[in-house]
Amino acid sequence: MTEREALYAAVRAEPEADAPRLVYADWLEEHPRGDADTARATFIRLEIEAENLPADSPDRGRVELAAAKLFNHFGEAWNHELPTWDEWYDSTLVYRRGFPDELRTVFRKLVYSGGKLFEEAPIRALSVRTGRGQLLPWRDTLLQSVGGQLPNLSRLRSLWVGPGLGLNGTGDGVRRTFQMAATYPSLENLERLSFAGNGVDDDSVLLLDRSLRDAVFLGPLEELDLSDNNIRAAGATTLSVVPSLSRVRRLILSGNPLTDYARKMLRNHFGERVVL
Repeated sequence: MTEREALYAAVRAEPEADAPRLVYADWLEEHPRGDADTARATFIRLEIEAENLPADSPDRGRVELAAAKLFNHFGEAWNHELPTWDEWYDSTLVYRRGFPDELRTVFRKLVYSGGKLFEEAPIRALSVRTGRGQLLPWRDTLLQSVGGQLPNLSRLRSLWVGPGLGLNGTGDGVRRTFQMAATYPSLENLERLSFAGNGVDDDSVLLLDRSLRDAVFLGPLEELDLSDNNIRAAGATTLSVVPSLSRVRRLILSGNPLTDYARKMLRNHFGERVVL
């Protein structure tokens, strides 16, 4: 392992820490292989500076803009420093604090590309959706095979399951999708889980309840996002009696067709923990 690789590995080992990132930036500045390395050192420092500024700071926008200009020019080159990035067509990497932090991809690619990208980059968030033209039998085949083929996702803190993975309605597709997210072993450190915008209805909430009972991540889970779905009064009643949700710090239900009575019931049960 080269010194450069060792310093990058230190970032992966402590994805929450700024210090290894700043050490890597210093090394790049002292040992640049070209303009992309020099720009990357500046980019890392700018993104960390922006992250540590208050959201309403007048300086934050200026710092973020400077970082964005560097990324627009060099971002694709930085992506290709990851050995397996060429395999991830239809995918996007979102950088935070100077390094890839979120992977946005299609489910098919996630299953069949394996876990090497998650070993190469300090990815902590995953947004997964179906690809264009992906037919129902193809989707179901992927859901059935997911347990043996998905990579180790233990570094993930956030997971967004996008539209089309079996959630637009009820039945086996919904059940398998919820179970995939709730019981996949390497999601034990998940803090935020989102099924936003998936057409989740009252019947789907019942299936979600059954899956959450055995969820491996409910210890650290802080946020469950069910916004912009089709949850009504019956679904709200179900959510109010799900024991596992008593440990969730934030339940997001905005954008659902809830009645005033359902809103009052949810507010009485969850208090300030529910977002309506």
